[in-house]
Amino acid sequence: MLGTLPLASASIKCNILFLYLMSFVLILQVLLMRKEIDPMELDFLLRFPSQQNVTSPVDFIPNQAWGAIKVSDITCTVSVGVQSCTLPYSVGKNRTPL
Repeated sequence: MLGTLPLASASIKCNILFLYLMSFVLILQVLLMRKEIDPMELDFLLRFPSQQNVTSPVDFIPNQAWGAIKVSDITCTVSVGVQSCTLPYSVGKNRTPL
């Protein structure tokens, strides 16, 4: 059958997956101990809290990502700024922020 694997092959794949996950956790722990990763940012990335049933005010941000922005601590700076600003850069030659 196409969908089934021999027992030895499935066991090897499980072992490889286990080693991959354990190395990922170990790397994260080392980065946390060295303070190279902010624990709040890591928690946000791993859990990805998101507010459901929200509509993004712009086309380039998906609704699910906009729900995550609304839940995060940067709501005041990002969501209000994106909703109120339609042109964040000047139209001049150097395109500096307004």
